[in-house]
Amino acid sequence: MYLSLGAVAVAVVAGGYALWKEVVPQRARSGHRATAVRWVAPAAVLATVLLALGNATIARNSDYRTSLAIWQATVGTSPNSPDAHANLGVALADLGRNGEAIQQYHQALRLSPSNPVVRTNLGNALAALGRTEEAIQQHQEALRLKPGYAEAHTNLGATLAGLGKTEEAIEHYTEALRLKPDFAEAHHNLGIALSKIGKLQPALEHWEQALRLKPDYAGARTNLGLALATLGRTEEAIRQHQEALRLNPGYAEAHANLGAMLARLGKTEEAIEHYTEALRLKPDFAEAHNNLGNALTRLGRTDEAIEHYRQALLGKPDYADAHNNLGIALARLGKADEAIEHYRAALQLKPDYAPIYNNLGAALTQAGKTAEAIQQYGEALRLKPDYAEAQTNLAWLLATQEPGAGGDPIRAVQLAERACQLSRQQNVQHLDVLAAAYAAAGRFPEAVSIAEKGVRLAELTGQAALARDIQSRLELYRAGRPYRQMPHSLGQGKP
Repeated sequence: MYLSLGAVAVAVVAGGYALWKEVVPQRARSGHRATAVRWVAPAAVLATVLLALGNATIARNSDYRTSLAIWQATVGTSPNSPDAHANLGVALADLGRNGEAIQQYHQALRLSPSNPVVRTNLGNALAALGRTEEAIQQHQEALRLKPGYAEAHTNLGATLAGLGKTEEAIEHYTEALRLKPDFAEAHHNLGIALSKIGKLQPALEHWEQALRLKPDYAGARTNLGLALATLGRTEEAIRQHQEALRLNPGYAEAHANLGAMLARLGKTEEAIEHYTEALRLKPDFAEAHNNLGNALTRLGRTDEAIEHYRQALLGKPDYADAHNNLGIALARLGKADEAIEHYRAALQLKPDYAPIYNNLGAALTQAGKTAEAIQQYGEALRLKPDYAEAQTNLAWLLATQEPGAGGDPIRAVQLAERACQLSRQQNVQHLDVLAAAYAAAGRFPEAVSIAEKGVRLAELTGQAALARDIQSRLELYRAGRPYRQMPHSLGQGKP
């Protein structure tokens, strides 16, 4: 670091040696005393000097142990340096200490108001704290000061995207790439924005370009992987996530995404490992808690799943999917009233999602609230007319209840026939419901024929318990009697 002091050091050593020769008596040419005078004394002096310099070096090195320490020390010695304050702000921002970073950026701007780099860095720090309008103003000021500043265009685009202003964000990313075609981060961000408006193929191309420019860009790999998964190219998507984790083993989002892909392939245990690692790295990761809950539910570990759904909601109370999934798990444990509360909360957040209405209908049926269940199934079908599960759930209620209790055999037949048409009469539960609907409508020969087909298909597909249930109902139909029962629902709910 101090190469220019080399000549000074040589001069000091040479001068010191010459002075020593003048000071030390020359008459003693040999003997122990001469040795002590000529060598031991200089060695002692040298050791003392080296010790002092060594201590000074250690003390100075403490200033260089981290980027934060370097710039804190620099600000301490040069408090009027705008660059020192700006770089200290960057170091603090990298550590997530955005409030302190903002203070340093403001100090840098007080000393140098026309610095566009500091302006856009301040904008990023403000955006990280949710102060988006202030962030936008800083990025715009950076662009006023330096219109061709590609990084400021990209940062402004990211802030606008965070506000849902995707089209405006795309304009700024595009301008950044016009100014700087090899800007990997702009390609990456543009890909994200394009994917949000359904332009998946162009988005994929931008992520691929980002990776050509910057092969170790883990974020671009995960987003490319998500796009590939959406296109059904799951194995390629998994490889991209595995490579992202090789580049950045502590990337919690990549672990969670990889877990979701493995779960889709039926590799539930492997998925659980990745969800667990994501949560080790990021304990308040709501999506990972929710997905881990789903995986545990598939393994029948419902109590554990419920705990993870609750953790997801602790971190993200407005998480509709977690409310819905928690409702499903509670319903499976017979806790219908609690399930109903969570389904209603999910619908407040996601009122146009048909499966939640279907799940609420199932819980209401479980709780004996048949009339309201019928309304909820109807709402599910209003939103999604060919929703086979809601059709069969509603048809079952309408077929197995007395007309005075809400039964409606004619409508039950219409719904059940449509569900069987959609499943090409290859779903055992759909056949069971259609047989019950025919019997309720007095069409017993058709009920017998469909029930017999249901028994055969159930046996063929290894559903022995369901085959026995249908067989018991078949005997009623053969005797000219409809099946009646206390309310229940065939479906257990869908996440």
